[in-house]
Amino acid sequence: MPSASIISDFQRSSSNSSLSSSLLLAACQQYDINELSYCFDHQQKLSSPPPSLLSSSTYDSIGKRSQNMTECVPVPSSEHVAEIVGRQGCKIKALRTKTNTYIKTPVRGDQPVFIITGRKEDVYLAKKEIVSAAEHFSQIRA
Repeated sequence: MPSASIISDFQRSSSNSSLSSSLLLAACQQYDINELSYCFDHQQKLSSPPPSLLSSSTYDSIGKRSQNMTECVPVPSSEHVAEIVGRQGCKIKALRTKTNTYIKTPVRGDQPVFIITGRKEDVYLAKKEIVSAAEHFSQIRA
């Protein structure tokens, strides 16, 4: 599990609406990346199991609002990031609009991990698109 200092640092940074990618990556690395179905569900405690292991709904207890969640999506390399983002960010902007999510793109030199925030079903769709694009790029480069 993430250490208490990482959690408190994350909570401080997320309350300022500026997610620190290094804190997110540090916390995400605490989970097996192949089993990773989410990094943080903003409505749950960090110590709780991933939503995929729970029979949780995307709606809160009142049933009116969808919960936002954040998920880390690793890709093989910075070349994959460039291909997914597109020239001047045109592809990632289109994906953000299509899926109604916020997608933080990795900075060159950092680990190639996209951070997606939005409703559970929207995040799933964006993740699926990014993984598909990364696989396609790997196939045409091979």
